[in-house]
Amino acid sequence: MTPETIKNDDHKSGLRPLAALLLSIIAFTSFFAAIQFLLGLADVPYNVRELFGRDDRHFDVVVFSVFLVWVGFGPAWIADFVVRHTRCLPFLPIWSVMVGMVSWLMLRSCVTSESLRDIVGSSTLGWGGEWELIGRFLALHSLACLTLLVVDITVGGLCRLGWRRGLKLGSAAVLFGAPWLVLAWLVVIEWACTDNLTELIRAEPFKWTGPMFLAVLIAVIATNASVLTYAWMRRGLLLKLAAIALTPLLVAPGWALLYLGLDQAVKKYNLTFPAIRFLLGPDRHTEISWSMLFFRWGVLQLTVVTALAVSGIIAVCLRPRHRSRADVSDHHD
Repeated sequence: MTPETIKNDDHKSGLRPLAALLLSIIAFTSFFAAIQFLLGLADVPYNVRELFGRDDRHFDVVVFSVFLVWVGFGPAWIADFVVRHTRCLPFLPIWSVMVGMVSWLMLRSCVTSESLRDIVGSSTLGWGGEWELIGRFLALHSLACLTLLVVDITVGGLCRLGWRRGLKLGSAAVLFGAPWLVLAWLVVIEWACTDNLTELIRAEPFKWTGPMFLAVLIAVIATNASVLTYAWMRRGLLLKLAAIALTPLLVAPGWALLYLGLDQAVKKYNLTFPAIRFLLGPDRHTEISWSMLFFRWGVLQLTVVTALAVSGIIAVCLRPRHRSRADVSDHHD
């Protein structure tokens, strides 16, 4: 690496905090405007509307918008740190809990208690206060957070350390993360005390059919977002265009995994309806075509992937810029 290269890289690294700031403002503003727009629609899913049922809705939407940025930022920043400090890899569950606690504090201050309890379930163990509620939330949050951590570490390792070391690091991340992911699924599905979540998940031909497909769906979305993040941070327009072109192609597989993961004949309140309609439609009663449901899912998946990727770019832009072997490998890949 020549002195000119180092000088140019140092100049670029000085611009990265500014880029991160601008992206943060754009992301936050976009989330805030999108949520306000959705809440003004007549046929928005009522579960979304009920999230912000308190008097000070604008404040709640502000905090929720920050939360949406954090969901992608936290795992991406930690994953980038772990790629550079691989000895921290065994602490993946602790990292996940730390990210989850920040998420909990934000959601607890902006979302109604009723909505939180509907999602994570009510307390049954008599822990007192909100400790069990927090524990159930951390388990649910870990399903996404740990998956993002494992995927970001794998993709980041491949990009920064090369294929051989990257695959080794990714395999280690899977080994450390998988047991805690299984435990989180047990807490969310097997030990849940709520019907609003578990009744929607396919339980045939066996109980873990639905969770298996939904786990793959989360992994696909996480991988798509991570690839976008690191493709955008690397040199070369072709790689960026390829990552962008891949994103819409994954909508159909995502829809298939969602369909296979959810129950298509939920019976409640003397009604029988597909779980997808309950999640993406206005309510249980309103009929909505499958083509419209697919369209809504496509918009949702693309939005989630884009939000995670932008948050990931912000996190990578804010990483410490000291020279390391990972930095050097960046210039030789």
